[in-house]
Amino acid sequence: MADFFPIAQLVGCGIGAILSSFLAILAWRSQEKRRGRRILYAACVLVFYFGGAMHGALSLTGSVGTWVDMTGTLRLAAAALLPTSAIGMWLDDDGVSARSRHLGQWLFRFSIVSAVLIFTAGLTLVWVLPSLRADTIHLVHKAVSYNGFLLIAAGVWLLVRHQGQGRFQQFAMGAIVAGLVIGTTSLVARDLLTLPQPVRTLLLLAKEQGVTLILIGSLFYFARFRAVDIFLKLSLRLFVGATLALVAASLALGPIQEMAGRSTAPLTFEVVALTVLIGLVVLLVQRLSRTTDACVERYIFGKPDYRQAAEELQERLAPLESVAAVIAVTEEFVGRTLGVLSVRVLPSDEPAEGVRAEDAAQVPILVGNQRPYLLRVSARSKEHVVMTVDVEFLRDAATIVGRRLETLAHESDRVERARHEAQLVHQVVSAELRALRSQLSPHFLFNALNTIAALIPEEPEKAELMVVRLAKVFRHLLTHSEKSFSSLQEEIDFLRTYLDIEKVRFGERLTVEFDISETVGAATVPSLILQPLVENALKHGLATKRGDNQLIIRADRIADELSLSVEDNGVGLSKAIDSQRPYGASGVGLRNIRQRLRTIYGSRASLVLENVAQGGSRALVIIPVTDTV
Repeated sequence: MADFFPIAQLVGCGIGAILSSFLAILAWRSQEKRRGRRILYAACVLVFYFGGAMHGALSLTGSVGTWVDMTGTLRLAAAALLPTSAIGMWLDDDGVSARSRHLGQWLFRFSIVSAVLIFTAGLTLVWVLPSLRADTIHLVHKAVSYNGFLLIAAGVWLLVRHQGQGRFQQFAMGAIVAGLVIGTTSLVARDLLTLPQPVRTLLLLAKEQGVTLILIGSLFYFARFRAVDIFLKLSLRLFVGATLALVAASLALGPIQEMAGRSTAPLTFEVVALTVLIGLVVLLVQRLSRTTDACVERYIFGKPDYRQAAEELQERLAPLESVAAVIAVTEEFVGRTLGVLSVRVLPSDEPAEGVRAEDAAQVPILVGNQRPYLLRVSARSKEHVVMTVDVEFLRDAATIVGRRLETLAHESDRVERARHEAQLVHQVVSAELRALRSQLSPHFLFNALNTIAALIPEEPEKAELMVVRLAKVFRHLLTHSEKSFSSLQEEIDFLRTYLDIEKVRFGERLTVEFDISETVGAATVPSLILQPLVENALKHGLATKRGDNQLIIRADRIADELSLSVEDNGVGLSKAIDSQRPYGASGVGLRNIRQRLRTIYGSRASLVLENVAQGGSRALVIIPVTDTV
């Protein structure tokens, strides 16, 4: 164990030098007022640890002389001033009461005097009276230790113990108190008890670790910078790593060497044992680092599980359909998650007025290739700090919000395109229907005029009656010229007039029957959908038939479909046609019906022409039911 102390000193002070370097940089870059004492504190910590690391390195190399004396003197000066800088830093807190501040100022003055006296004594022994150094230098080192622990304990009692109420402050207080207890106990035990050398060495190392805890606690009690959480995580990782490294070193220099000496292959035993030991240390550092990071976020800073919070925010934004709703929910949710921070979603060109950079953070919200918004947070009071872990959550939240806004923009574009396409489809359908109606009316007029012309020479009375009825038919056409749809009842009334015209031509041989269900009179159908079917039945089914001619027009509702049929007892179709096959006649009227049904209903409507068992044929139209015109 004789060689263990310089190794442990070098490892511990090296880690402390790394942390104190980071601390000095942060203190120097801080924009807060009254930062001078914090810079002094950071400088003392840096010199203390850097001097210890240099002294340990020189001790391992066996160096003696001026460099060892210089590093020892620098470390002595830093150790003497360390309580002064800590008390001065604590006096900067505005929450200290007037009475405590007054006593603290006296304590601050006393610390300056004691530091000067201790440093003067050490400087004299090292550089002025080196002959007395061997017998008295240990008294100076004891004075530094006792003076430091007592002054820091008094400062904590006067200036610190009533100030912190949050988890962060409680952690800092716990670290300071733990460091005082460990350091003071180790120091007193070394001085008052007769202990074996290995135990005395471990107690000295414990005193060094106690100083480290005091420094970490003092730092974080008043630390106000964005990377404080990262610094604390790094500090705890290094502290855990250093502790495990020291334990591993003590095992390597103690039990492992003893067991290797008793084995038959000492070198092999040492190599295997050290390999296993290093592997265990690496594994423990990795596992414990994750644990300490989680403890820092959850228990020291009181932060929620930001990963789960991001998933919840995504679920909250998913059903929202407007930009205003997304912004409102984001501000409420992120503000509630961060707790002590004010959250706003602002236009990207709005300046941040009245907000200090160290108390705020903002993250751009990307929507496509644009940055229309900023997600900005600011501390509500000086006790609150926007930390790195908060900024990381803000970046995740900004990404989620940006994706939702981009999705809404795409959905809005799709809706606009669909509306525009619907308008175009409506215009196309209307144009097609007007074209079909323009084909239908001349076709019907041509047939009617031919009939009238045939009747005038022989039956002028019938011709005159037919003209009157024809006028009634065209009055109906003019009335419904701008309507693509009519009620079924209007279509039936029109057919009655039309068939009255046809009865003049057919005479008593034609009988017409209407079988219309009372439930379908208000149903909406395309205008003039039945007239071409009736005309086709008269022309192709009944005109060439001898004897009585019968025409049956039926309309009924079957589930959600409207069934319209025109049946005759004529000559029938020239060949059997499958009842499910759409009729593809080349006639103008039937072709128009087929095109109109396809244009209006697509595949939901059908036209079928078929033979009936009793003789004759049937035209069947199936369309979806619509109860309003």
